Amino acid sequence: MYWLLFLAAFVEGPIITVIAGAGVSLGYLAWWPAYLVIVFGDLVSDALHYYIGRWGGEPFVRRWGKYFRIKESHVERLEKVLNTHPGKSILLGKLAHGVGGALLVAAGLVKMPFKKFIYWNTVGTLPKTLGLLIIGFYFANAITRIKSIMDVIASVFIILAVLSIFAWIYFYNKKEEQP
Repeated sequence: MYWLLFLAAFVEGPIITVIAGAGVSLGYLAWWPAYLVIVFGDLVSDALHYYIGRWGGEPFVRRWGKYFRIKESHVERLEKVLNTHPGKSILLGKLAHGVGGALLVAAGLVKMPFKKFIYWNTVGTLPKTLGLLIIGFYFANAITRIKSIMDVIASVFIILAVLSIFAWIYFYNKKEEQP
């Protein structure tokens, strides 16, 4: 089960993390193994993004960059920012879902040292994963509570409906009996 969680976290970490939190809440997964597997899957995926940038980034920018409006000067500015503020840059990439993958590739492209990259990436991944697991956990917990409340309300309405039917039958029959 957890190897599937790893693969899912590798492909799409944030959504799977919320779903895993719900799975923990409902008793399908254990808290710590789910957390560790998701963190590992996310870090392996991010390392792959880094190495895509490191090994294929420069040739891609030279050949295809013009089609994406990426110039060598953009890469130089990005390199300066990532070297000047590596922690802030990687943490921002972890929080910004839309540009996160691109920033991870960019870290490899500008050849940020991998130890620095993985350190800051781990610093961002640990609390993010924890937060998303907690959201999923409490969301499922709230849904379960709402369902139980709705079950009570539905039961009350069913009882009232049955009583109303019996009352109608009783009063209808009483009305028929009167001459």
